[in-house]
Amino acid sequence: MHLAQVGRVRGGPQVPAAHTHISMSHPHLRPLGDSHDATPPRALFIQRWRTLFTPPASSRRAWCASFSGVNFAPGALQALFRAGQRGWTIYLLGNEDAVAGGQWSERSWEKFERQLLGHLAQEGIKVHRNYACLDRPGGAGSHDKDSVFRLPGTGVFYHAAQQDGIDLSSSWVIASDPLELAAGWRAGCRLAAVSHGEAPADGTYRKDNLCVRPEHILPELSAALELASRSAAVSHRHPA
Repeated sequence: MHLAQVGRVRGGPQVPAAHTHISMSHPHLRPLGDSHDATPPRALFIQRWRTLFTPPASSRRAWCASFSGVNFAPGALQALFRAGQRGWTIYLLGNEDAVAGGQWSERSWEKFERQLLGHLAQEGIKVHRNYACLDRPGGAGSHDKDSVFRLPGTGVFYHAAQQDGIDLSSSWVIASDPLELAAGWRAGCRLAAVSHGEAPADGTYRKDNLCVRPEHILPELSAALELASRSAAVSHRHPA
């Protein structure tokens, strides 16, 4: 049975309260980073839209409100399942600007999220946390606020490190957009960009004042996941 705990995270004294959903698909699992583990757990932080899945090809928007309309990247679910079997801790992340801007209701997003996590659980994929920032400065109504969990900030990564014991230096961010890649670089994670056949000529991803060059650029999410798994196997054989 799919279990999910959806909580709202509120920041410290200098940070306004944030509508940030952090959903746990498997709250019954033992805490990560247990003292009996030989090494700290490593994670895969995966961008939702444009990396794990996309809206219908006919859509003019970068999102769709109906989960039945999303298209998962080729081979993504199988690769995610294998990654989980190999011991990776899986996180999803991203800003949900359509919610923040009022184009997509929060209630509709919550339904979408439940269906997404339920579908992944049925495929045997354990998403430890689903990070979704629903706020932005200039957002609609109560969503008009900043959040420590808004990308390209590093809040999601440090939350995972503090709460779950994740070793960020051996974890990967796999994304298609500069916001997620820049946030991962700032947090000290390894980076793999998913190009969908449209990689920048110089290998540098740019947006506004952001500029980041990932270690690797792969055509699809499945290839990036396999690369991360191979790199982990090599590091285990040849410890630093």
